[in-house]
Amino acid sequence: MNSKAIIAIFAVVIVVVGGSATFIMMNNGGSDDVTLILGTTEVTGPISTSSSSFYEQRRMIVQEPIIGFGHTSTYEKLTAESYTSKDNVTWDVKLKSGIVWSDGEKYTSDDIKHTVDIYSIARPNVVSNIDSVIVVDETNFKIVLKKAASELGGVVSNMPILPWHIWKDYKITTAEDYQKITDIGAFIGTGPYKVSSLNSTGDELTYVFNGKFRESAPKVTKIIFKHYGQEGAMVAALLAGEIDATYNYGTPGISASYLDKIKGASNVDYMNVITGGIPADILFNMRNSVAADANFRNAFKYAVDYEEIIKYVAPATGSVANSGLAPPTIDGYVDTAKLAKDMTMAERYMKAYFTDHSLTWGSDKVSVDVLVWSTSDADRFTNIFNLLKEQLAKINVTLNPISAIGAEFSPTARSEKTAMTIWFMTDAAIKNYAGFAAHYISATGTLKFVFGDSAVNDAYEQIVTDMNAATTDAAKKSCAERFQKFYEENAVAIPLYWGGYIQPYSTSFTGWKCSPSSGLLSYDNLFGLQKA
Repeated sequence: MNSKAIIAIFAVVIVVVGGSATFIMMNNGGSDDVTLILGTTEVTGPISTSSSSFYEQRRMIVQEPIIGFGHTSTYEKLTAESYTSKDNVTWDVKLKSGIVWSDGEKYTSDDIKHTVDIYSIARPNVVSNIDSVIVVDETNFKIVLKKAASELGGVVSNMPILPWHIWKDYKITTAEDYQKITDIGAFIGTGPYKVSSLNSTGDELTYVFNGKFRESAPKVTKIIFKHYGQEGAMVAALLAGEIDATYNYGTPGISASYLDKIKGASNVDYMNVITGGIPADILFNMRNSVAADANFRNAFKYAVDYEEIIKYVAPATGSVANSGLAPPTIDGYVDTAKLAKDMTMAERYMKAYFTDHSLTWGSDKVSVDVLVWSTSDADRFTNIFNLLKEQLAKINVTLNPISAIGAEFSPTARSEKTAMTIWFMTDAAIKNYAGFAAHYISATGTLKFVFGDSAVNDAYEQIVTDMNAATTDAAKKSCAERFQKFYEENAVAIPLYWGGYIQPYSTSFTGWKCSPSSGLLSYDNLFGLQKA
């Protein structure tokens, strides 16, 4: 389609909600627009400029990294024309000529330099291996790394470039400063799309074609993300024809438990069925005196009947997990011990706990509070809790449920009174905890927030440091193995079962593809989809 066909007039509105600005650009659209409507769920609530999925969408289709995943699943030069190095430490990069931002401003080496400067303050994990950027001229610059890397794409592919002509007017000294400006600065990019509108309630986010994109227009000229509080509601919308596909940040699809409904629909099909994610796990709160005891955690691990849980909550798609947390789909997976009920071991560890705490086996009981997520798939989590309560009673442990939703969940999980949480992990979270992804515990306290300070000891911190310094797949795999061994040996998190994913889509479009790196937001998909 000719890009002239979708030239539009924009009205710009800044709405102040709760002290922060919501930036809205109204697009008049065009008669040739092909609109793709994607359903999405956010664990933390509605879509916002601070959400992880919005950051990923920016990276993939709005504020491209210089090297990333465009039309392929391998590293591709996006805004970079070339990049070379003699020592894998200092990289000479040349930008493609003529690139402009979606507002018409010139895209230059200064944008890359100042992006790194800003992320070093606001998102240090993104630039953890970059020492400096040296500008040579408008299109040439050097990236100097802290540690050698054989492929620059592995260092910069998760770094969306920020428009310096917007950001230079603001002083960025904290992550909070960064987030305030993101409400405006995130809407301008060099990729095939730009943000058209994000409503104040976070229910709908719209992207339209960026008419200043360096290539021709994609077949899909408008993408609308609709937020659903629960995956079940999103699937119902797909089956009703209200959306064209599902898009969940951090996972390769939706739970395969919906497979029977998808198979029975005439207007919906699916691409794959794979093992992945942890639909339910136990996260122990190491601030709690009971959960901090390794004997208690190991007794819990061996008392759980994993086969019974799968039988009642995921009979078609669940599989027994390994003690190392990560499923086989995660980069860096190693074959740790399979979890299994063993009442002899459970009693041995629990009796040791009783002895250490001067309790009498057979008459005394250990009573602990369990936080149960009560917004998404509440019935499933409640059923899991009831099964666990029955199973743990056999070793003199009484589980007491505490329900929490939304903003209540995190502070309640951190309370010393709460011993553990029944939670879930997406593939993205598992990668951060046990796979190849960059670990940023030192910068953000992610793992400390979930498990408590005492769970993250010097040994774990050393693995984090080594992973961030790893430059080869062999070194990364070694660190991933150490992470998974940490979970196997310390039992700070116990996956109750591994799930399965499917990627459903509407048959009203043809040419669907799902990239392992970009999911449905791959350029191949967006440039190739056609109305059936």
